[in-house]
Amino acid sequence: MQHRECEAWVECAGARTPVYGLAVDGRKISGWIVSEPGQSFSIHVRDTLSKSDINARFLLDGVLGGSNTSRRLGEVLTRSTFRTSLSTARPYQFAEILSTDDDTIAYPGQTNLAELGSIRVQVYRVVVVHRYNVGRRHCTGDTGQLNQKVLHEKDKKLGGVSVSLGVPQHAPSSFTKTRKRPYDRNDSGMWVEFEFRYRTRGFLQAQGIIAGPAVPRVIDLADDEDVVVAPPQKVVKRETSATTSRNAEIAALKARLQQLEALDVDALDDEPEVKPKVEPYRSPFKRGEVLDLTLDD
Repeated sequence: MQHRECEAWVECAGARTPVYGLAVDGRKISGWIVSEPGQSFSIHVRDTLSKSDINARFLLDGVLGGSNTSRRLGEVLTRSTFRTSLSTARPYQFAEILSTDDDTIAYPGQTNLAELGSIRVQVYRVVVVHRYNVGRRHCTGDTGQLNQKVLHEKDKKLGGVSVSLGVPQHAPSSFTKTRKRPYDRNDSGMWVEFEFRYRTRGFLQAQGIIAGPAVPRVIDLADDEDVVVAPPQKVVKRETSATTSRNAEIAALKARLQQLEALDVDALDDEPEVKPKVEPYRSPFKRGEVLDLTLDD
């Protein structure tokens, strides 16, 4: 998604996830993406015009998943893990929401139900004043609200998927702090916000946000007989070596026929015109002779 000279996107398996149903509301732009349980993802954002440094805050289901500040103009900020200790981090991933009818163990953060199913990136334009290494120190994030969710049965309509954390993995133990100030003191608030509303493919198809699979048409011929008519498929003709040889032979015959027709026309043009000989008429009777046509007795 692109808005206000910035761009943000979500990647799954190294590829950008398509965004559907884009909507702009002031400084905010939102859209829908497909998510599947067990799928890891990463979030990316950059300033397309490289006018200033940017600071980005990443919120997962309403929970702050970290923040990054650019080190150079136009740098792509990427976030894919949540640090849990000095040397480990857990990757972002989508997880199935479990359901229960037990009110005592349902997801405790009820005030965040409205945030479930959303990944938000809030971008601020800043000027980096100073960077410094704070050395080795213990750093543990609160993973409580990013663990797999358990919701009450009545909340199933939320889509069935939430953001969770994967298996811990090794992460660098160096830490850098950044001192920064607003790029424009008269406009120091959030510059732009991107919201990715994630749901399963089946959910988005059911809501008409993305196209569903082709459905066969059923023609009712009788009360006890149904014929299923599959969607028409495009037939692709493949040319074999035998077909190629046959086509070449036909073309050669057509060319020979044209040559013969041309020869016949030329021969007719070369033949001389023959004029018929007209003989004069000669009468068997002499001039003045009377012919007697009476019969003898």
